[in-house]
Amino acid sequence: MRRKLFYIIIVLFVTACDNISCPLNNTVECKYTFCDEDGTAISIADTLTVTAIGTDSVIINRLVNGSSMSLPVSFYAPADTIILTFTDTLSRQATDTIWMEKTSTPHFDDPSCPIHMWHTISAVSSTHSLIDSIVILNTAINYDGLENIQIRFITD
Repeated sequence: MRRKLFYIIIVLFVTACDNISCPLNNTVECKYTFCDEDGTAISIADTLTVTAIGTDSVIINRLVNGSSMSLPVSFYAPADTIILTFTDTLSRQATDTIWMEKTSTPHFDDPSCPIHMWHTISAVSSTHSLIDSIVILNTAINYDGLENIQIRFITD
């Protein structure tokens, strides 16, 4: 009886070890930060709503005083398009669109873990209603949570 109990405990222990190899922080998102024309961090006073082309969902709804945003990235599309809608206190709206071209690569941490897609940014462009320029700081979109893109706004 003790021998069976010992083997059951060993089996449970070994199968539990499989889950240890999967990282807990496994969210793959592109991090955008907001800056002025010189690259100094700023907060957006206007209300920001973010949507993505190809979905019917609002990704960010009415962000106020935000200084950054982390957005999911499509798995297989070669480019993602997001629409930023700014609404000021007088209900005036301005819209900018950002296009991000990328390559996607499947990433395995361990055979027992689910697959994740890691991405490499190849180019970013935008319209220029409120956006002055876009700067790529880190082309790798993975688990690290580092700043990938700076959105530099016109601040005059």
